[in-house]
Amino acid sequence: MGGGKGSGERAMDDAAVDDTVTVDVAVVGGGLAGWTAAIAAQDAGRRVTVVERSARRPGWGNSVVSGGALHAVLRDPRANPAVLAAAITELTDGHADPVVVQAWAANAARAVAWVEAQGGELMSDPDHPHRAKVFAPVRVTEPGMRYAGFGVTNFLTTQRESFVRRGGRVIQPGRARSLSRDTDVWQLEVQRSGTATVGVRARSVVLADGGF
Repeated sequence: MGGGKGSGERAMDDAAVDDTVTVDVAVVGGGLAGWTAAIAAQDAGRRVTVVERSARRPGWGNSVVSGGALHAVLRDPRANPAVLAAAITELTDGHADPVVVQAWAANAARAVAWVEAQGGELMSDPDHPHRAKVFAPVRVTEPGMRYAGFGVTNFLTTQRESFVRRGGRVIQPGRARSLSRDTDVWQLEVQRSGTATVGVRARSVVLADGGF
């Protein structure tokens, strides 16, 4: 495999057609959810590969162009889990899976603490509960896609660099085209460029390819 330009990165830019990568966890998507999942799995001692469609590092999507507020249904994610659970249940007219609701509400504060432990720089706006924790420097609210130098991009860039430095593999650009079950593993087909593909075999797959 060819390395990243001067970075020592285990890049896949020179991967052969139909080459196969075997890992414990494959993560599709290089946004906040994707890099969080990748780092957490790596911390647990798993071999991890991240697949990101955009060539723009650390990844391209809503994470880097959003306002960077870590909120829970427009509330402070550190609020009482019972209050958060009641809010999301009401907003979904009771259709939300109660197991998912409880897991989400119980771990919202923990997620913020994890980001801070990973070096995420967060600021608070006490006048607005949904901005109780915002990545800093705060992205300016303006038309367009300006993202460089703001908090989320800075954080995800350091997460990507840490992931690669610790032996993680990144397929970028790479577009996940199909996912199938092969006995006891998942088979993910990733399109590199043109007709070139890479096969990723993984025990677990995290789909974090965007919520919008």
